[in-house]
Amino acid sequence: MEIDIDSDLREKLFARADRYGFDSGEEYASTILQIVISELEGTEAEDDDLEGRLEDLGYL
Repeated sequence: MEIDIDSDLREKLFARADRYGFDSGEEYASTILQIVISELEGTEAEDDDLEGRLEDLGYL
């Protein structure tokens, strides 16, 4: 898969990858995406749990 990003963002991405010891900007970008997706999935699960609790209490 390819993702188009502007040159400023690309430079920042590669600079941070180098600063944090990643082998490439691509590896760093992949790691960032994995973290964000994991956090979003956790948020969805928390939302589902909250909704279930509210339903049990009769609020929904």
